[in-house]
Amino acid sequence: RNTPHEAIPAPLFVAQGTADEVVDPAVTDDWVGSRCDAGQAMTYRTYADETHLSIVAPDSPVTDELVAWATARFAGDDAPTGCDLAEGPTN
Repeated sequence: RNTPHEAIPAPLFVAQGTADEVVDPAVTDDWVGSRCDAGQAMTYRTYADETHLSIVAPDSPVTDELVAWATARFAGDDAPTGCDLAEGPTN
């Protein structure tokens, strides 16, 4: 019930820590794959050794990348139209 299966009209930035102890990274990988196959525009980053909490900490490697991504959207820059899948930077 917590997993959207319909198209989301806004671009998405999804971040997943590979050491997440709450949300199994494989579950997120599967969801991202199914949404990408359905045509959802999405940026998906995985972060090595980050946990469910460390990935949202102020010193997390996701912070700079997410802020840059969001700043670009607010500036009117187009989000990727397909799926942009990559491993994020590490600390």
